[in-house]
Amino acid sequence: MQMFIVDDGIRLNAKLDYPAETREKYPLVIVFHGFTGHMEERHITAVSQMLNEIGCATLRVDMYGHGGSDGSFEKHTLYKWLTNALTVIDFAKKLENISELYLCGHSQGGLTVMLAGAMEHDIIKGIIPMSPAINIPDDARNGSILGCRFNPERIPESITSDNGWSLNGNYIRVA
Repeated sequence: MQMFIVDDGIRLNAKLDYPAETREKYPLVIVFHGFTGHMEERHITAVSQMLNEIGCATLRVDMYGHGGSDGSFEKHTLYKWLTNALTVIDFAKKLENISELYLCGHSQGGLTVMLAGAMEHDIIKGIIPMSPAINIPDDARNGSILGCRFNPERIPESITSDNGWSLNGNYIRVA
């Protein structure tokens, strides 16, 4: 089921999938993609399909500025992703056919689920961080984000990678 979850006026593109077996309640795994990714990437859909096959419902979400969600990629930050995750968790808690909640995320999404899982430890049954980008905070302090070098004492207004993506300085400040 395709839907939007609204976080502070920003529409997050989301898709809720259930196992083929009909039951009254399902465990739900919320699945987040990584930096520059989206919820329809093959490794993200493969995780969702596998979870559906073992009896879990899944909620895949495009994070701020990624995929079909609102927001500008250049203005996304870990803070925005974390508030997105908390909003999605709040949404999931209200689903009547869910028995328990889990979080799964790849790369920057893996770091996000580690942070959100700690903040919602009383609600989240477990986390599945896939290749979590736990290096992002240290890299930012050391003047490097995904191959872009900068002076951490004088954070630039923006950085641009050799791959063509740009981020504003707030991404670095938050990291």
